Amino acid sequence: MFSPTFRELNQEPYFSSDQLIELNQILKETNTLCIIKLHPNEKRIFLGDIKYSNIENVTNLLNYDSTDFLPFVDYLITDYSSIYIDFLLT
Repeated sequence: MFSPTFRELNQEPYFSSDQLIELNQILKETNTLCIIKLHPNEKRIFLGDIKYSNIENVTNLLNYDSTDFLPFVDYLITDYSSIYIDFLLT
């Protein structure tokens, strides 16, 4: 799961298209799914209209919080977001 901290002033993309293609290929080879859950106030578009086989953006799913996914993930990628504490407790 990739769940970065909300940064209102930073509008740069998280990853370039080439990086996402490479990440998706690695995920395919390892039979792994990467779940993307951004902060609800995040305005940046993640993944755009491109569909990746092993990367799933669940940010806009209604009635789901980041912590709802934590029991089902093996790894959490974040920065200084407090979600890591919830992950540790899970």
